[in-house]
Amino acid sequence: MMRKKFSARFRARADIIGVNNRDLKTFTVDIMNSVRLRKQIPETVKTVQADGTTGMEPVVYVSESGIKTPEDIDRLKKNGTGAVLIGETFMRSPDKKSSIFMAARRIIIIQS
Repeated sequence: MMRKKFSARFRARADIIGVNNRDLKTFTVDIMNSVRLRKQIPETVKTVQADGTTGMEPVVYVSESGIKTPEDIDRLKKNGTGAVLIGETFMRSPDKKSSIFMAARRIIIIQS
């Protein structure tokens, strides 16, 4: 079933793919879900411009939910993740400003 969903996205020429690490039946979260599924997503997707020309565009792979530590960001980045969605970790943090700063700093260091 998951492959069918991925195939449909690529036929639609989706250039951003988000993977939810939260199992919506059990509400358990496992960032390794993003790691496991990454290999099923191509690095590029064929695009068609308004003038009819075609080209290849990179696919942005987004890991959603369960990212709690700078090490989580490192693990996902090494696996080819291009973006992360962090929500609950920031919301639950007693020091939101510090949590956001640390995540942003890690992301900037990774991109350097």
